[in-house]
Amino acid sequence: MTSGLIQILIADVNVQTVVGQFEGKYKIYPVVAPQKTPQIFVTIKKRSNDPILSKDCFSTMDTSEYELHVWSKEGFRETEIVHEICRRSLETGSFIQTDVCDFRKIWMVNDFDSFDEALQMYCHVGVYQANVIRIADES
Repeated sequence: MTSGLIQILIADVNVQTVVGQFEGKYKIYPVVAPQKTPQIFVTIKKRSNDPILSKDCFSTMDTSEYELHVWSKEGFRETEIVHEICRRSLETGSFIQTDVCDFRKIWMVNDFDSFDEALQMYCHVGVYQANVIRIADES
């Protein structure tokens, strides 16, 4: 889940150092950043979800795909550097627990460069897959 990836990144001191804070929060956002967010910042969104189907039982494991976008008006190289720090944070653990789900494994499957004409911003995009164990609602 997207909030779990954000939680992992925000907990990493190296990521905290490179993205910094805006309005008292680290600049890592789901899908879109607030207007007037100073550079550099990160957005994350889920691209797809592939539930693991089990015969005659409820499965709590999915394989999900995410896009991590690193944005900057300052320069292209800056986006690459911050992406590498985020990648290290996400791929380090083999089992990572968060408040919203547990990740068995997170790995990068692709990355590419982009530029948004309307925003006049450089962007480095990392595509990640993860084995996600959803936390079952006991209520």
